[in-house]
Amino acid sequence: LVVTQRGADADVTVRSSVYRVDVVTGEEALVLGGSASFSVPIFSADGTRLYALGGERGEDGLAFVASNAALYVADPDGGNPIRLTDPADVELHGPLGRCGTDGVLAVRGLRGSAELWRVDPDGAATTLWSGTPTVSAVAGIPGGGDAVVTVTTTTSPSELAVIADGATVTTQTATGDEVAVRSESAMRVLTSFGAALQAETTILTPVELTSTSPDGYRVHGWAVVPEGPGPHPVILNIH
Repeated sequence: LVVTQRGADADVTVRSSVYRVDVVTGEEALVLGGSASFSVPIFSADGTRLYALGGERGEDGLAFVASNAALYVADPDGGNPIRLTDPADVELHGPLGRCGTDGVLAVRGLRGSAELWRVDPDGAATTLWSGTPTVSAVAGIPGGGDAVVTVTTTTSPSELAVIADGATVTTQTATGDEVAVRSESAMRVLTSFGAALQAETTILTPVELTSTSPDGYRVHGWAVVPEGPGPHPVILNIH
């Protein structure tokens, strides 16, 4: 599968489509296209589903400002595409990762941080990790629901970690009845690339804040306050 632009409007729009290319003959076939722009396609582990991130680009193919990508699922040949998430409420990032037999892993951006989601073909979403360290990229580990991820913290720009999906175990209650209990997902950080940075510099921890604008709208952000007495100059970053 390749993601590319084709057609007469390829140079004047921001739409991209998913094509299947035969590695023997070089023949190309459109898999996902249309008015939406698709990226990061991936087959489920059992090959029965095709997932991709997609976003509508409007009639002129240029409507990309403040436009979130949604998760789509389709048949392996691209038929019957269904949007699983609402881009108005959920901001997803690629790349995607395989999870279990027919699920997918995706990173959801949320208030300056991120969550790791597992999404099933019916659109059911489970949060596997949220908070710090913050997940930025993911790849599924074959044979189960575990994942390899890159993570960032306030003291390290990027580390490699493994997230073990919560396991279902059988336990006994006080009355002797057996019940199934699902444990929490757990993260194990594998690297320490930020150790030298932490040893040689002073790293400031950002403070999360939410303020209210004059019209009552709630504005979320982060503040990094320098050490020592003020006043300090202010740098405002709006993204």
